[in-house]
Amino acid sequence: MPIGRYGTVTEIASLVAYLAGPESSLINGASIDIDGGFSA
Repeated sequence: MPIGRYGTVTEIASLVAYLAGPESSLINGASIDIDGGFSA
């Protein structure tokens, strides 16, 4: 369900920090959309 807005700089930075950290060690080859559901 679209939330009607794109991700903020802070929200995108949070995802980048997560992906750069050890918690994301099992994520590979994924396409992650941060567009508030506009591409759904």
